[in-house]
Order: sequence, then structure tokens, then C-alpha cells
Amino acid sequence: MNLPTSPDGQRNGLYMGTQGSREQLETLIVDDLKGLGLTERESEVYIGLSRRKVMKAGDLSRQVRLHKAQVYHILKSLEDKGLVDSTLEVPARFTAVPLEKVLSLSIKARIEDAKHLEKSRDEVLSRWRSMGSDTSTIPLERFQIMSGRSNVYARILQMIDDANEEVAILTTAQGVIQSYEAEVHDAVLRRAKRNKRVRFRLLTSVTEQNVAIVRQDLDEIRMSGLCNIDGRHVEVEEAGFLSSFVLKDDEALVFVTPPGIAITHGQEETALWTNSSSVTHILKMLFQRLWHDAMDKDERLRQIDSEAPAHETIVIKDSKTAFERLNGALASAREEIIGVTDPNGSVGALELPFEELCQRGISLRIMTATDETNHEATIQLAKYCKVRCVNSIRMRAILIDKQYLFQLRSAPDSDMTHDIPVFPDSMFYTNDPTYTDGFNMMLNELWNMSHDLPRSGQ
Repeated sequence: MNLPTSPDGQRNGLYMGTQGSREQLETLIVDDLKGLGLTERESEVYIGLSRRKVMKAGDLSRQVRLHKAQVYHILKSLEDKGLVDSTLEVPARFTAVPLEKVLSLSIKARIEDAKHLEKSRDEVLSRWRSMGSDTSTIPLERFQIMSGRSNVYARILQMIDDANEEVAILTTAQGVIQSYEAEVHDAVLRRAKRNKRVRFRLLTSVTEQNVAIVRQDLDEIRMSGLCNIDGRHVEVEEAGFLSSFVLKDDEALVFVTPPGIAITHGQEETALWTNSSSVTHILKMLFQRLWHDAMDKDERLRQIDSEAPAHETIVIKDSKTAFERLNGALASAREEIIGVTDPNGSVGALELPFEELCQRGISLRIMTATDETNHEATIQLAKYCKVRCVNSIRMRAILIDKQYLFQLRSAPDSDMTHDIPVFPDSMFYTNDPTYTDGFNMMLNELWNMSHDLPRSGQ
């Protein structure tokens, strides 16, 4: 295994792909083709035809185990869609258009459709308005349940960007870290700069876990000269009812599973969005009461400074410093390392020199999600450390000797890759026992809940 020695070093960990079973691959390819507008039968026929350069309908029907007449009908449909070519001879022979060309044509067609829609937008809206629709109708109150971190935070980012009056956020200490990873803080700063009439208020528990992020945000706000962002400290229970919600003008988003709790229990984040005036009004009253009784942010920071032990909790924003800090901790490791990575990354993203640590007698335990793209590399990794499979996890973290915690920013679904190892452009680090002790318990609980690697072929 080639392991990196710097942020832009060689490949590491699980980035070596491996071909899964034919059945699994075909299932994935069928799903891809269905995404291009093909039916399941059309996808199967196209795949079968692609395995051979030229085929007659009869031969193809035997291969895909469909009636010859049905195969003729499907081939005609695929030909109309530009995915199949046929000869003029009798009986005709058929060839599959290369998938690369199909994708290029599909992308080009969709781009043209989007351009046409953009050009006709004003005309379509003008005709719609000319119908004389009754605009005085009371807006329909809607409720929507959203699952998955990406969906929930996408809606929060949209609410921030669309705000015209005020955005009020109540969240937990872990929620601050999670919203930072989801770039909610950056969105608030952008919107506050763009429209200074929009007011932003944040209520959260400022603790040793998130104080570094809070200080960093305050510095950026002061440097920007913004007066429309404010925050206060309030004790928020991590698992408490209504412990996390976002209010924007006349909308509300309430976390059903508070940030951090979903990670601990291997669940997806779930939230309820609504534009119900009664629900929004009640939550605004609750927020205002909490705001009135909350502690000023600067007073809370002074309180933490007076009570803080000689421990460090920071957010490292450049990859070189992050790499040096992690490398130094690995060099001083004496007993054990436990790590976890989410499905969108791989153990390679943790940048651990597995073979060297194993030779030093360090106990290594790694939890990750496996599939056909990284199964073989995971098996090779198991030569140096204990590896287990864990599902429904959205986290990349390393805990060294139960003392040094490195938490890497998770990549969004759209950035999923298995062949390019990327060292983080930001990383949360702490050696504070109030955080590392709890994280150690959580990682060990996840380890006990995880399962052994499946054997080859399973």
C-alpha cells in the first residue's frame, strides 16, 4: 500500500477500486440508465447489446431471456432514443451506441432544454398572469418532513439566502460544529453583508467543544463591521425537545433528531419544515423568551477563559498546519488509535501511516463503509489493523490515545470520490477531556455496534 507523507502525497488507504460481482454492477448500471430516461427492460436490452458488437434480435432475445417480439419493440424504442443503430439487411442486425456518446448527447440536450426554458421564462409567466388568477387567496399552510443531513441543511441554506427580515437559530453545542461543517456560518455572513436590513440572532450553548468556532465567527463579524448579527449563550440540552430550530420570516424548521444525537445513534437527521403561521408564532415566542434570559456572548467567553484548564480546542483552516498537527500526534502515539469515516470518503482520507503504526505496536481500529469500489483495499488494510463496517455514519474523526481528537469536515454527496485522497482544508482539534472522553465512549459504542468485514464474494 502506498501511503502519503504530506497533504499532497501519494495514494493511501481504500482508494484502490475493485470490481464487484456482475449482478451488483448490472444493478447499478441499470439505475444509471433509468436516470437517463430508460425503462428497466430497455436498460437490460441495452446492456446485453453492449456486450457484443453486432447482434440479431433473435440472438439478443435469448441472451436477455425475453420474447423476440418484445425485444424488437424495445430495440425500436432505443433506436428512436438514439441509443441503438440498425442495419438495412433482413433480418436486421443491431449495435449499441457507445455510452460515452449517449451521455454527451443527453447532457447537451438537457443544457439546450434549460437554455430554452430560461429564454421563454418571462413569456410563460406573462401568459400565466394574464389568466387573472386570484392572488388574494390565503396561502396554504404546508408541512414537510425531510431526512438526511444534506437535505436538511440545503433547506436551511435556502432559508438564510431568502430571508428578508430576520433569521433566528437555536441549536446545541454540537449543532454549532455541525452547522459550521455544513457552511451555514458562511451563508449567514454572505447574506448579512448583502442585505444589512436582515437581522440574524443565534442562541446556543457556548462550551469548550465549540468555543473555537464561536471565537472565529466573532472575529470575522468584527472584521466585516457587521451590526446585524448577534449571539447569546443559553444552556441547551443535546437531546432536549425543541433544542434545535431555525426561524426565517414566516417559516420554521425544527430538528426532530437534534444535531449530534443522530450521529451517536447511527440515525439520519430528520427535520420538519413549515410555513404555518401558528407554529412559527409559538416558536418565535419561545425564542424571544430564551433570548431575554440568555447570557451575553462576550460575558460567556470571559467566563470560559477564567474557568478553562490548560487544554487546547481549535479549528485549523489550512491543510499544511492540519497535517503537521496530525502527524505530530501520530508520532507521539503510544497505545491506540480509533478512527471512523463516512460513506462519501474512505479511510485514505484519514491519512494514517497504517504499516508504520502497526510496526510500533500501536493498536489500530478503523470503522468505514465498504462497497465494491473499496472492498479489496479494505481487506488489505485489515493486515495492519482491525477494520469493521459501519453504516449510516456522517463523520470523519481520529482519536489518538484517548487524548487527541481530530475531526475532519465531511464531504458533501456531490463530492464523493474514491480515487483522489484529499487532506482536509479545515479540521477541528481538541485535547480537552470534557470532549475527548465523551467522543471515546461514542466511538467505542459505534465499534460495538459495527460488524466484521464481509468475506470476498458476499
